[in-house]
Formats: sequence, C-alpha cells, structure tokens
Amino acid sequence: MSIVHGSTGITYFVHEWDADGNFVSEFALLNDHELAPAVTEINAELTELASVINSDTLEGKHTTEILQGASSDDISTDYGIDPVASMLKKQDGEYYLFAVRMREDPAQAAFVFDGLFEGGQWQAHVLGEDRVIDIIDGTLVDDFAGYDTHLYHIVPEPGSAALLGLASIALLRRKRWRR
Repeated sequence: MSIVHGSTGITYFVHEWDADGNFVSEFALLNDHELAPAVTEINAELTELASVINSDTLEGKHTTEILQGASSDDISTDYGIDPVASMLKKQDGEYYLFAVRMREDPAQAAFVFDGLFEGGQWQAHVLGEDRVIDIIDGTLVDDFAGYDTHLYHIVPEPGSAALLGLASIALLRRKRWRR
C-alpha cells in the first residue's frame, strides 16, 4: 500500500512491550520466527524491484474499475482512496503495474490502459505468483482478496506482433553495434 501511494521504502518498528507497558526488546521483530522471514522476503522483493519503484510513474495512462465487490466506503469517499489502488511504471521499455486492494473484502478489478497495450498481444506476468494474465483490448482483469497485492510485469505475448516489433528493433541495434 505504501509503495503504491508513493513511498520509496519501508521502515519497520522492531521494539516490543509487554501487556503492562514494560519494555521487552529492541530486537523483537528480528527474533520473531514468523515475522523475521516475512520481513526478509519483503526486503528482498523491494531490493529486486528498487530500480522499477524509483523509475518514473506513468500518470494518467490507466484507470481502475471495480467489476465485483464493494467499490467504495467511508475511507474511499472521505479520503479519496481507491478501492484498488495502483501505479504504472515503465523502465527500460518494460511496464510494471503495482496494485493493492484497500479493503478487507474481495473484489475483481479491471485495469484499462490508455492506448498502451491495444496493438498485438500482451501478457501480465504476476510476480511471485506463477500466473500469467492476457491483456485483452487494453484491459487487464484480476481478482483480489482483502488487502491483497499483485505486482505485474507486462510484456508482449511470445509470437505476437508487438514482440516481433521489439525483436526487430533489437536486431537493428545489434547490427549498428557491429559496424
């Protein structure tokens, strides 16, 4: 949620107090057998995606529509928080969509891209989930559990006209370097 809303990093509160308010440890998170591996996994994912997270966000290039599930509540209405928040990034000619459900109930969302993925066949590889979703007519549809996060790497479908175009550009660049 934090990254989608503009954070470029995360700070963890690692201290612990007991029920009476007495200080217990300044390393509690690090010593927790469930939380420490989870934080380590999150840190590895952030490190791997750091260059993408720090790249320019493509503003106004997509909209999000809720197809199933509640689409608004007091938080959404009062504070302008989308039921499924998202940000689109482009780095080195590749696209990434970061999306998070901002409520505890499930929903199905459609991400409609403004002219980006209409030509050729495009696919969204869901990072860390071993799933691939076809983008149809410039629209990506996916399901979200409550507070669920999906990170998409959007690439041309193998054999598509878009992929052939990218391959042609790569061959032209390669020939130029050989000269």
